[in-house]
Amino acid sequence: MVLDLATHIRQLREELGWTQEDLAKRARIDQADLSRIERGGTDPRWSTVNRIITALGETLEPAAASTTTRPALTAETRETIRKTASRWRRSDAEATVAIKR
Repeated sequence: MVLDLATHIRQLREELGWTQEDLAKRARIDQADLSRIERGGTDPRWSTVNRIITALGETLEPAAASTTTRPALTAETRETIRKTASRWRRSDAEATVAIKR
């Protein structure tokens, strides 16, 4: 996993004031898996990263976000997510082709 993406996930989570447990519950993943992802110690599936990013972009309580329900992502974060997602989609597609053979 790209460490920059792991760092951005952790930073966004901390900016929201969430614990790993909070984010893991919202993303419907195990907290230990989230910990490994944030440390860059695993290369998660795109679907897992998508659930994390979606969870970070949604606020469960409307009062927590005054005018928006999504935190602003920097252009750098968006580009990192886009590049990593593209690489993972290619890896997933290659793995699917290899399995079918």
